[in-house]
Amino acid sequence: MDETAKPQGVDSAIEVFRFVHHVDVPMRSFDFSLGQVLVFSGRSPRKTTVNEDAAIVISFADGRLVLAVADGVGGLKSGDVAASIAIEALIDRLSISTSVDSLRSDIVDAIEKANRAVLDSKIGCATTIVIVEIGFDYFRIYHVGDSMVLHTSNRGRIKHLTVPHSPVGMALEAGLIQEQDAIHHEFRHLVSNVIGSESMRIEIGPPSQMTARDTLVLASDGLFDNLLPAEITEVVRKGDMQSMQQKLIDAVKQRMTSPATGEPSKPDDLTIICFRPKAVMKATAINKKITERLEGNFS
Repeated sequence: MDETAKPQGVDSAIEVFRFVHHVDVPMRSFDFSLGQVLVFSGRSPRKTTVNEDAAIVISFADGRLVLAVADGVGGLKSGDVAASIAIEALIDRLSISTSVDSLRSDIVDAIEKANRAVLDSKIGCATTIVIVEIGFDYFRIYHVGDSMVLHTSNRGRIKHLTVPHSPVGMALEAGLIQEQDAIHHEFRHLVSNVIGSESMRIEIGPPSQMTARDTLVLASDGLFDNLLPAEITEVVRKGDMQSMQQKLIDAVKQRMTSPATGEPSKPDDLTIICFRPKAVMKATAINKKITERLEGNFS
């Protein structure tokens, strides 16, 4: 289902673009005051069953955005149900979010409620999730599991890459293995933290800033299990958004179906959300710093 909707009984405070229970979603582009968002989702080339990924784009009336990708855990039944529960919990909580200051606690509350709902379903399903909230002069990342976010400059410098909640991801972060070994590792698919677990934990990043030429990539592990971060960055750092994202999709599909010798290949559902800010984010950040300095001088 590809649906644009406002929750019943709620005014125009948020607009919801929901991608759940689908097979494939062709690339969709959204133009917001803070920047451009592109969404793509497609099922594994080896599957005939439903795509177990889900995604959402939420736009607030004041311009703020929330982007999320949920990836139902493969190997467990009804992964698509768990991903959908997580997405719907986010919609329900953010539809009554009252202020910028409450957004962080609202997102955490939504994840916790999703975890309880998945556990209470008693069907043995689970999902990962990665969420980015975007304000006028910052963005913040939340994640559970091995869906990831990459933040890169237009010059190809990786400014941030989330650490997957998995044994292999933790070993890579600790420097115990190299990227090439990690992406080929036989246990790369194992996830140590999911929605649908009594021990679920939420990793919350600090407020971070973007420049007008930066790019954010949120994706399920269908992206990061087939392309190295440097390969992803080289594609997304340049060019217009549509051609950039199409090149990224094509590169992943090539790896999934016809990899060259030594290249990683893990056929899987693939969901990608890309975001590039407009100059308004940078201008707002500059104005905020000027205001803070002036207030400091006169206090």
